[in-house]
Amino acid sequence: MLRKYYKNIKEVVKINTNISQKSKDIIQKYIVSSFKEIGLNFYGIKTTKIKEIINVELPIIEVKDNIMDFVFLLEDNSYLHLEFQTVYNESDLVRFCVYDCRLFARDKRKINTVIIYSSDSKNIKNQLDMGVVKYNPQIIKMSDYDGDSIYCELENKLKNNIMFDDSDIINISFIPLMKSKQAKSEIVIKSIKLAQNVKDKYKRDMCIAALFALSSKYLNETEISKFMEVFKMVDLYAILDKEFEEREKEKIKEIAKNLILMGIDIEKISKSTGLDEKTILNLKTK
Repeated sequence: MLRKYYKNIKEVVKINTNISQKSKDIIQKYIVSSFKEIGLNFYGIKTTKIKEIINVELPIIEVKDNIMDFVFLLEDNSYLHLEFQTVYNESDLVRFCVYDCRLFARDKRKINTVIIYSSDSKNIKNQLDMGVVKYNPQIIKMSDYDGDSIYCELENKLKNNIMFDDSDIINISFIPLMKSKQAKSEIVIKSIKLAQNVKDKYKRDMCIAALFALSSKYLNETEISKFMEVFKMVDLYAILDKEFEEREKEKIKEIAKNLILMGIDIEKISKSTGLDEKTILNLKTK
């Protein structure tokens, strides 16, 4: 369980300053569940709706940091490649371009690349000109969104007993990335308090978990340490445990599916994965 690894704030900060796999899983699931119905054009991302998360473990990428943030299969069978960045660097555009070329070579699908820059990002260019090749990902600048104004609107809804809709819940999660006159750590704490007023428990938990995951990617250790106690108060550990366990179960089922395709005996698959034979038979018929 995750709780035993998080013995103190310093450990949590160390684990999550660079986005962990568990945080990445949370953001992926949150994006799918939140944007599936209202569409990605909420932040100006002009694509069809998300169908599912895609595995992007490309064997030819050897450097540790050379990992794509998020890739989703869309309803038109193209891909959405989504990257979150705190600063602009041309070398990152080169890296993303290489990712997209390798992914296209593997799957032969069109790729829509979107880079979301936090409000701290400056002098952002939206094109990489390599001569015959011009790489043009879509750029979303969170500095174009007034986090303080959006927070006030949501706070007024709360004061007037108006329930938050799905768009409001998404805004709560992204407020810390927007333009604000306040310190980001303070905005995170205020956003958590807003999120605690979401009526639906699943949406509330996912919103808080997404706040944690997104913030741990964008903020430094000092900023993260300021709001870790708040996350502890809302039992973030329980949320992370649940999401991690669900993810692990899905991975085991994927392994079982691969073993079925390889013609491995059901009894052996059961012993290898811990799944009961009924579950494996159900996977076989899908």
